[in-house]
Amino acid sequence: MYYITMFIRKHFTIFLMLAAGAVLFFLCTDWAWARAGGGDGYSGGGSFGSSASSNGGSGDGFILYLLIQLVFRHPLIGIPLLIVFVAAGGLSGKKMQNSHVKRTIKRGVQRQNEQRQNDQFDKIRSHDPHFDPAKLIERVKTAFVKIQEAWSGQNMDPVRGFVTDGLAERYGIQFDIQRKDKIRNVMENVTVHSCEIAGVESDVHFESIHFKIRGSAHDTWVSIDTDKVVKGDRQFVSSFVEFWTFIRRPGTQTSEKPGLIEGFCPNCGSPLHMAQSAKCEACGSLVISGEYDWILAKITQESEWRFRHSKRGIEGVAAFQASDPGFNVPFIEDRVSVVFWRYQKALLMKDIGPLQKMATPEFCQKVQKEELDVRHRFYKNVAVGLSEVYKVAFGIPRDKVYVQVKWEGYRVEEQNGELKENPAKSFYSHLLTMARKNGVQTDKKKGLMSAHCQGCGAPVTSGKQDQCEYCGNFLSGGDFDWVIEDFSPHTLKTVEMGQTQYTIQQAYKPKDRILDPVSLLGGLVLVMMADGKIDKEENKLLDDFVKDRHIPQKKFEDIKAAALTGQLQMSVPADVLEGSDWIESMISMCLADGEVTSHERDLLLKFGQKVGMVKSDVDMRIKKIRQTMYTESKMALHN
Repeated sequence: MYYITMFIRKHFTIFLMLAAGAVLFFLCTDWAWARAGGGDGYSGGGSFGSSASSNGGSGDGFILYLLIQLVFRHPLIGIPLLIVFVAAGGLSGKKMQNSHVKRTIKRGVQRQNEQRQNDQFDKIRSHDPHFDPAKLIERVKTAFVKIQEAWSGQNMDPVRGFVTDGLAERYGIQFDIQRKDKIRNVMENVTVHSCEIAGVESDVHFESIHFKIRGSAHDTWVSIDTDKVVKGDRQFVSSFVEFWTFIRRPGTQTSEKPGLIEGFCPNCGSPLHMAQSAKCEACGSLVISGEYDWILAKITQESEWRFRHSKRGIEGVAAFQASDPGFNVPFIEDRVSVVFWRYQKALLMKDIGPLQKMATPEFCQKVQKEELDVRHRFYKNVAVGLSEVYKVAFGIPRDKVYVQVKWEGYRVEEQNGELKENPAKSFYSHLLTMARKNGVQTDKKKGLMSAHCQGCGAPVTSGKQDQCEYCGNFLSGGDFDWVIEDFSPHTLKTVEMGQTQYTIQQAYKPKDRILDPVSLLGGLVLVMMADGKIDKEENKLLDDFVKDRHIPQKKFEDIKAAALTGQLQMSVPADVLEGSDWIESMISMCLADGEVTSHERDLLLKFGQKVGMVKSDVDMRIKKIRQTMYTESKMALHN
């Protein structure tokens, strides 16, 4: 009965036509028999026609009228048809209601996003009346092309004035890894097809604007020595979507003059010539602090992106800011980026020097003993998908900030005196702990100068000394700035996959969790493979998820391959309660388009089953979240 009902629901219009045909056939047969018998029967064609006209005209109502007539004339045929018609009509009404809810949620979500964005724009304009989003978009397009040129030339100096320390550090280490292999990545014929604002945030510390950029380029790898292509095709055009985040300090004024992106000091107008220095040579302004102009703070791939409002709940932040008003999340995340990439450089060089001034002595000793002295191991093609503060806590003698870092790369290890690269990409989720002496205050004027001495502003260079080379401050103890104290996987948990035991991370449980698509995919693959394999049905469901979330197919294949070899070390739900949190995140992600499709529901049910949830519980959560979003969307559309 279920399949018959679903078939009728799907082909309701065709059913109406067939039902009408059947009704007319039987009724017309009666009419023909009446006329052939000499005029007996129903009161003739004219009388019937006028009755039809007076009882509803056409469409569903007309067919219903005919069905009622058929019930009296041929009850054995009419009654079943009437029952099916009423049932199908109910399903059609339900389908129309579902379509209405879907449209309402989709429009409502869009309206809420637009309203939040407009509210943030109004907040920015309240102290910067000349702020113009359209002009800023054009500047971002210029910045995009300049960054691609700097990347291709392995030289960040021309763009150093408008990128944060964290991004500059990232590019510098990536260049070192490329030079070790004597290659460079060349992006030619770079084209920006579109650039639009995807989100706006504004608080007392920073204004942040996220741009969604669609671009294309001829993407190849060439030999540094010969300039010949070693990977890729110069005739092939690669398309991509990225999200770029620019930030500045509140109160910064928009200038009609060229600024950092154009290569000029926004304070004095002089051309910028920068390398490691954060200052304009002409006027001494700390130009990369965000105090004078927009600077690029983060680049996120489409598959990793999700909007995280600055006011999301992070445990301990509000309490900590009461003690240290200058404390802010963007600075911490940029500082973590610097530390992470210096850690990668230490592994590459097999030298603790790059990390020395940004880590506690205990951490440096641990890395030296457990990593550098044991074997030469480093990672190529490293990419960071997520760097997110989860918790801030007071402590004696040091306060702590806990940050999740999700990253990936190809592991290179020394074996029998030779460096060998693992062909399978590894995926990791680490909890990075930053520490600073209790009572130290954040200097608001330094902005995002996260790789500079908080005492004198000089760049923090590599070297096996704990002191700033300019002012002599000891940097490794956390007396002036945040330093890394620990870099460990999440709580280890062992699962059986076939005949082999694999170690994966049990997720840290933050408040207000917002999972990105790739993190969800990694967890889904690990959970699906808990019995040792992903069957055909599960693979199809995951493949649909990948396509719906715009995750590259190659990343999906890399994640599956990593899971099979034990290299997928990402977060999974630790219990049913956390599994339900994952389910709700997935439902909310799906409902951004207004509905949970049949294959999305199948995936939710399969995942729910794997983590110990029953079907009715999953369906109840879908219904509850959908109703909540529908109510919120209606309110947004009516306001």
